[in-house]
Parts: sequence; C-alpha cells; structure tokens
Amino acid sequence: MTPTVSLRSPSLRTLLPMALIIGLGAGAGAWLLKWLCALLKRVAFSGTTTEGLNWQFVVWPVVGVVLTALAARYLFRQQVSNACERLTEKLRARKFRLSPNIIWETIGGCALTVGLGASAGTESPIAYGGAAIGTSVGRLFRVDTPTLRLLIACGAGAGIAGIFRSPIGGFFFVLEILRMEMTTVPVMALGISCLTAALTTYVLAGFAPDIVYLSPVTPSPSTYGAVILLGVLTGLYALWYNLSSRHTVRLLGAVRHAWMKPVGSGLLLGLAVLLMPGLFGDGYSIMTSLLASRPDAVLSYGLFDTTDSAAPLLSTILGMLAVKGVLVALANNGGGVAGDFSPTLFVGCLGGWLFAFLSNMLCGTHLPPGTFACIGMGAAMAGILQAPLMAIFITVEATQAYTLLLPVTVAALAGFTTARGLPGQLKKLLAK
Repeated sequence: MTPTVSLRSPSLRTLLPMALIIGLGAGAGAWLLKWLCALLKRVAFSGTTTEGLNWQFVVWPVVGVVLTALAARYLFRQQVSNACERLTEKLRARKFRLSPNIIWETIGGCALTVGLGASAGTESPIAYGGAAIGTSVGRLFRVDTPTLRLLIACGAGAGIAGIFRSPIGGFFFVLEILRMEMTTVPVMALGISCLTAALTTYVLAGFAPDIVYLSPVTPSPSTYGAVILLGVLTGLYALWYNLSSRHTVRLLGAVRHAWMKPVGSGLLLGLAVLLMPGLFGDGYSIMTSLLASRPDAVLSYGLFDTTDSAAPLLSTILGMLAVKGVLVALANNGGGVAGDFSPTLFVGCLGGWLFAFLSNMLCGTHLPPGTFACIGMGAAMAGILQAPLMAIFITVEATQAYTLLLPVTVAALAGFTTARGLPGQLKKLLAK
C-alpha cells in the first residue's frame, strides 16, 4: 500500500496564482491530447468499410505502439508508461523535481498509442504530465519542497479533472489513488486547480461533452435490488479484470528481446480491434451509444455490422469484457503510453447494458439499459481501481447524469466492497 503523504503549505493568496496556472496548463494539455487522439483516429478510420474485415485495424495499433517505443528509447530517453505508478513511486521516494519534458512526452506518446487504436485510456499520462506542469510552475515561483509537492498534487488532480471534465473526480484522485493527506489550504488549492482544468477543457472543446447522455432515466426504488446485484456482479468481474492484467504484465516481463514486446503487443491489440472494432481507442463513442440504448455501434466496422441478430452482439460484448484487461496491460506494458481509468468505465458500461438486456429478456423486467450502463460505469471503476468516491463523481460528472448519483453510489459501494472483501475471504477458505 502506498504510504500517505501529509501536505502543508503557505497561504492561499500565495498558492492561488500557481493553482490557476496549473489548472489552465493541465486543462489545455488534456484538450490537446483528446484533439490529437481524435485526429489520429480519423486517419486510422479513413478507407474503412462496413462490409467485411478492415485489415488496417491490425496495422495501426502496431504502428502506434512501435513508434511510441522508438520515441521512448531514442527521443524521450525515459519511460513514461504506467504513468500513475511512476508518479506514485516518485512521490514515495520524495523525488519532486519532475522533468518538464514529461509534459510533451506523455501527450505525444499517448496520442500515438491510443489515437492509433490501442484499447486503453488517456487519463494516467495526462495526470503525470499535469504533475510535471506543477513542478515547472513551482520552479518558476521558486517554492520550497513541501509546496512543490503540493503543486505536483494539484497538477495530477487537474490532469484527471481536465481529461474527464470532472473537478470533483480529479480531487478524489489525489486522495484515493495518490493517497495524499491534505490540510485546509492545500485542499482549496487543489480544488481551484481541478475546477480550472475542467472548465478550460470544456471551453476549448466547445462546451461539448465527450460522453453524451441526453436523457438519463432515474430507476424506481423497486429496482434498487437489481442495482445492488449489478454492483456485486461487477465487483466479481473486477477480480477477473485485475487478474488477467497482472498475468499479462508478468508474461510481458518474461520477454527479453527488445523489440519483440512492442511488436507482439501491437499485433495482439490489432487483432483484437480487427475482430471487435469497438475496442479501438478509448471507447467513448461506444459508451455514448450504449447510454442512448443504441448497441448497434458495438458491431460497427466488423463482420456483423449489418446483422440484426442478438447473438453476435452478445458474443461481441462478452468477448470485449473477457479481453479488455489484457489489452490495457498490453498497451501500458508493451511499449505504449496509455491510461487505465477510462477502460474501467468502458467495461462497466458494457456490463451494465448487458445486465439490463439479459434481465429484461430472461426475467421479464423493464430495466432501462442506458441507465444501468451508466450505473455499471461507476461500479466497475470503484471495483477495479478501489477508489469509490473518485468513481462515483467521475461517472456522474463525465456523463452529466447527476440525477443518477444515488444509484451510482449504491452500485459503486457494492462493487468496491465485493472486489475488496472477496479475495481475503477466498484466502481464508483456501488456508483451511
């Protein structure tokens, strides 16, 4: 477990201009990263067809991961993959002077990796880049070490707030993922940075959300049993997701050839995207479609693009759920630079929609699939990342489904408790 770090700082008057600058920088960086990913995705999707396989989907992830690995070796001269782990290690080792090069290295590396098809997210790299922005601002103002540490926290939280447009989510990222304890003035500085970053990204994006959820349907009290059951099932799935990711990391660690890892990882990512194109990139378009109860997008650009049968849809969703943890590990540990937060929202959205669909089909219930897709997002992030508060607020802020705060909270707590408590109980049973 990461040790907690206590933060004390000068007055808010001193911190305010630095917090604002960090928020503006991190928000602009988050917008730039999203813009670059969208640009590269348009390049990758040019020439695609709705009839048959799109073989270019095999090539683009290989290109993205290999180019990122080449840049890390010959241009960056440092590794910026697994960004949250690296940031946590630096904080634990009290290495607070991050290189300003990390800012453009994380943005460029992540754009190549995710923009060209690797099935992962963009949030961890921008959190690391935001932390480097915090260091740079601290150097500019010649602050002392405790204040520099605070500015790193402000930058990391602002990066998450900007990429998800979730200021409260960015705030809880610092508390739950980085495990930093903060007093009153640092809390205010962090809040200012996160709010500024989210607003900056929102304005630069033309006030358009990344995940569009136009008409959330609040579940009736009679369906809260189903909400809790979804949370428990999602917590069980979180165990598989994390287990498959850890085993993939171990297998990649056994690869000794320098270029076998990025080439092999890119090929596996490409084959997965070829068979299930919905796995391309961060999956925000798929989440938007499922929230609107339009699951046909899951099959777009694939073999079953024009089919009306439920069997290909269900098998594709199950396949995505089975391999997503593996693919995220390949993107992060195979030479690419990617995030592992939005993939949890992605699998939660798939699982929540599938839960409602099967319940309605097999049990005759009338659960709104879009609503349960949103609820599943919070439950999956809470269970997989073990950060329930961050998961709750990122889910409702990113989708702007504030009316679903209560069911998302219930499912997130159920998923978190299941994923956290079950491994210990299994160990006790095995010990007997």
